[in-house]
Amino acid sequence: MKKLLYALKNYSLLGLIFLGVNFAHAAKFQVIKNDGTSFSVTKAGKTKNLRAGEYIYFGDEVLVEETSSVSLLGPNDFFIHLNCGTHLQFDFEGFKLLKGSAWLQQRNKRNGEQYLETSNSLVKFYQGDIIVEYSDVKEKTNVFVLNGSALVSNLFDKFKNVGLSSGEFTFVHKDHDEGRPRLATLIGKESFIDLKSHFANVTPLEKSGVVEMYSPKKNNSKGLGQLNREIASLD
Repeated sequence: MKKLLYALKNYSLLGLIFLGVNFAHAAKFQVIKNDGTSFSVTKAGKTKNLRAGEYIYFGDEVLVEETSSVSLLGPNDFFIHLNCGTHLQFDFEGFKLLKGSAWLQQRNKRNGEQYLETSNSLVKFYQGDIIVEYSDVKEKTNVFVLNGSALVSNLFDKFKNVGLSSGEFTFVHKDHDEGRPRLATLIGKESFIDLKSHFANVTPLEKSGVVEMYSPKKNNSKGLGQLNREIASLD
């Protein structure tokens, strides 16, 4: 009996060590591409310039200079692309976009929900390509879903929310409808081109929806060109 209890204790200890190692491995992002200047700040206030191959841990903050960009790879093939003066805080329960633009990519919804918070909104999504912009000057959040789906809500009132599907966007601002996210609207051609210009080196996970609709070869079609103008006019 004593031998059995001893064996169980050792097994439990090994299990905890194994889980701890896995958790430590999962609780970080790796820099896979860095163009320009970006750096991270730890909870302790330690600052370091980011280079390809370095790690970002939960609790850190990443800051990107105005003419720079950085791409990060996290657990379960979850990608985060940041650019142009973006400031993002990493947290165990999600991510906080303090300002700037973040393109999030997740291939498989079985990896669970991802959460991104701004000062006035909460964005939840499972799978696909989603771009979130937050202006700390205008206090406005824009959310674009290139493919996949997302739920956007007011940070202080979760019942004020709107669901987005592939090709749709919304925004959240205190002066619009008492802080409710705008009803889902199709992404216009000019908006899509502007988004892509800020993330020139990022490729969407799926070449469908608005990505396919607004590709150069598709725009040669007269009928589709007319559709592009109609959708763009909704902005």
